[in-house]
Amino acid sequence: MMKCNRCGKLQHTNAKCERFDCPHPDYAAAMKEKFPNRLPPKCLFSLVGGINAGKTCYLACLVYELVNPTPFTGQLRNKLGIKNINMIDPESNNLLDLLIKYSNSGGIEATKPDILGFFSLILTLENEDVYELVLYNSSGEKIEDELRLKKYNTDSHELQGTVSLCLVDPREDSGLNRILKRPKEEACTNFNFAEHFHKVMQKVKNGVQYVDTPMAVCISKFDLLLHRRNQDFLREPFVEADSRTFFRDIKTVSGQLRSFLETHSKTVDPTDLDKRFSNICYFAVAPFGKDENLYWKTREPMGLLAPFLWLLKESQIIKDTYGIY
Repeated sequence: MMKCNRCGKLQHTNAKCERFDCPHPDYAAAMKEKFPNRLPPKCLFSLVGGINAGKTCYLACLVYELVNPTPFTGQLRNKLGIKNINMIDPESNNLLDLLIKYSNSGGIEATKPDILGFFSLILTLENEDVYELVLYNSSGEKIEDELRLKKYNTDSHELQGTVSLCLVDPREDSGLNRILKRPKEEACTNFNFAEHFHKVMQKVKNGVQYVDTPMAVCISKFDLLLHRRNQDFLREPFVEADSRTFFRDIKTVSGQLRSFLETHSKTVDPTDLDKRFSNICYFAVAPFGKDENLYWKTREPMGLLAPFLWLLKESQIIKDTYGIY
């Protein structure tokens, strides 16, 4: 028995959900048409974070960049042996179009607790291996409610992924909020989402203490912290596609961000996470690159590709031996 990627209910095949009321028939039809004989293996990306942590903005900007690569992104993909990344699922395409439409109106709406938005990407390598990458966008409100209620045996199948991204909102971490140029005055939530994800994965993996699921801890809205460059960072915190030593830079910056969080964060304790996860890396991301006027055409995304490609590498889908590391 498997679970439908879309509705999370048990089914007998992963080619099509057998529930008569599954709300995602277009996805199943597109996958069946593209892969009539055998579905490609899946890599499931879980996004963990609270309300307004930037999960939806990150996904929208990332997916757009992946399917509409800039010249530097295209060069990096070629170096990594990636032939193509596209979307064949009409629901994924419609979701991206909708989010861009919202952004053109001045902002992206929060994900509703009862609606699971996500993207299915088809990745083809130069050696013709094909993977389906499913990027879940779960509601921050839903995750926060489960965290408050300590619902670690959660029905949120979107948290049970192959890999995970944990987004840390500087405005909801009292330690990081304190060092912002314009800190918010009301109390921060200070939720430890990485710990919550660890407890969920313990349920999934039958109580193991040391979770081997690769996790990218991303400080979102990092543009709010760029004024700390000369104080806390010795180098540029964003790793971009034009880097000639992409994964080496990720490792260097991760160590720098780890020290930064050890010093300032009240929600992320890297030493504690080392006791819970066997594979963690730290990233700076800024999907829109600005804090206000989140219009699509004026976005200046920074650091989008680094956590995504690192997770693909740690899943052994791509390698770091294509002239980069």
